[in-house]
Amino acid sequence: MKTYWLNHDKEREDYFKTYAAAFDRTLLSADAMITLVCENDEVCGFSALTVDDDIAYILFFLVFEEYRRRGYGSFLLGELSEKLSEAGILTIHAIVPSDEGICAFFEKEGFEFFPGEGEYEISFGEVCSCEKYRKDIMGQPVRDVVAFKDCTPKQKDVIREILKEHGITEPRGYDLELSMAGHDNGRVDSILLCERINGGIIIRMMIISETGKPKDLLYCLRALNDKLCAEEGSASMMLSFPTDVSANLSLIEYLTGSELNIEEYNRGYIAIRHTKLTDQIYPSPFPFLT
Repeated sequence: MKTYWLNHDKEREDYFKTYAAAFDRTLLSADAMITLVCENDEVCGFSALTVDDDIAYILFFLVFEEYRRRGYGSFLLGELSEKLSEAGILTIHAIVPSDEGICAFFEKEGFEFFPGEGEYEISFGEVCSCEKYRKDIMGQPVRDVVAFKDCTPKQKDVIREILKEHGITEPRGYDLELSMAGHDNGRVDSILLCERINGGIIIRMMIISETGKPKDLLYCLRALNDKLCAEEGSASMMLSFPTDVSANLSLIEYLTGSELNIEEYNRGYIAIRHTKLTDQIYPSPFPFLT
């Protein structure tokens, strides 16, 4: 088994592009450390993490199905832990879904579990079939809504500034094809920040600019629906909204204009492990720590 740190070995980025193509649709900052675990030059899994002060946040951690239960995950995590320890990073955070196998792996690796964030959940099919959506959106001309992936460099700069104003400075795996931005006369007036997970879509944030209106978000939902229509089972997909954003529940109720079946639940856990500091602190192997 070997690990490759892509930030230091650009020639091996073809592994990343070939086997981890989903990353191409996510907002990974330039300082994210991407690591591959390989066997005989065959990629078996990968991880991505970032560091804030003395805490490392695992953004992605995946071992491909055919290589699971063969020690690749433990090896990759061990390599990450060693590098972090050498750099003086004491704590590792990971978001762990409510999956028995994944939880067992992280528990075996010494992580403690704490309740994750709460979410409101609603069927996408219910949103698209509600009266307000059908009358105000489906029969109207298509508004200027663009997926993040297709925005111009100038539009992306504006989106980054808006997200920064709302406290979003670190990536969380946002999907560039499903996250939408509504434009009016060249201005960004609405944003849906989306993440795909466990067969559903989490709308991490709904943003309306000072010049926008709540209805503008419905056009973003329509564009999201258009993106998903080609996928099998899209009508049964679930939309989730974090409960820690107090406006989410009232906003979705306003947008749909009807009493929908909105449930509150917890998707997973926050897994935390405190690592031991090595006797000697070496120069940081992470470019974003220097």
